[in-house]
Amino acid sequence: MKAITITEPGGPEVLTWTEVPDPVPGPGEVLIDVTASAVNRADLLQRQGFYDPPPGASPYPGLECSGHVAALGEGVTGWKVGQPVCALLSGGGYAEKVSVPAGQVLPVPDGVSVADAAALPEATATVWSNIFMGGGTATSSNVYMVTTLLGRAVGDLGVRRFGAVTVVRCGSVLAGSGFAVVALAPGAWVGMLGFTLLGLGLCVIVPQTFAAAGRAFPGASDSAVARLNVFNYVGFLVGSPLVGAVGEMWSYRGAMLIPMVLVLVTLRYARSFGAEGRPRGRARYRDGHERPQVVDVGRGSNEV
Repeated sequence: MKAITITEPGGPEVLTWTEVPDPVPGPGEVLIDVTASAVNRADLLQRQGFYDPPPGASPYPGLECSGHVAALGEGVTGWKVGQPVCALLSGGGYAEKVSVPAGQVLPVPDGVSVADAAALPEATATVWSNIFMGGGTATSSNVYMVTTLLGRAVGDLGVRRFGAVTVVRCGSVLAGSGFAVVALAPGAWVGMLGFTLLGLGLCVIVPQTFAAAGRAFPGASDSAVARLNVFNYVGFLVGSPLVGAVGEMWSYRGAMLIPMVLVLVTLRYARSFGAEGRPRGRARYRDGHERPQVVDVGRGSNEV
């Protein structure tokens, strides 16, 4: 077969189309007749002499390729000769044939040409990871944060109109539904819908928790809120690792059931978020529980 080899470190002129030995697939490997490859930063660095392929890898450049299965090594199942595939490589993509571990081979998606699929395993996956996962574009976490901000504003208006108890109950149902949607989501967009419901539900419960603590101890509301915040931090430190551990041992979908149940328990105690002396669900702001708007800014100063 022929491959692009590097005669010496340098510019594009050092790349030569050379006759080289054919690769032979070993146990667990797939031999691919290469249709196309893609250019990555490591290929340029290898040509310039700044990147060495990993030990045992092909000496030729090319970290990804597409083509058709030419042969299967011993023990390989799930692929058939002639099947269109693309693959992530340690090297060797700039050649007519390349042998690659079966675990690094991917089927060519429907609607994508074999040539275009050459850029899927490395270039496209890197862009998707950096922009959509690492960069946070259109991620579930951003959806959660945006809906939280919107929910805070709507929640404050809801408390004034319908009372804290009603808002907490609605928030609990909404958040519980969000956890359920995340647990059962068949894809990313449905999962983001679940996080949207989570953001809208939880963001109205948390402020009312602190408000209820302040109303319960009108003479020492600062201390009450501070002590409650300790539980808030403990929940953050314990809850996240707990859900993660359950996800590792069982499934991350199943782990979503833990916070879902805890949120729905809030329904049982929703009436405790209301103010004493008010009809059920009608606790409102400015009902005698707010402290005087006075700040002591130092001895001898005027009160503000």
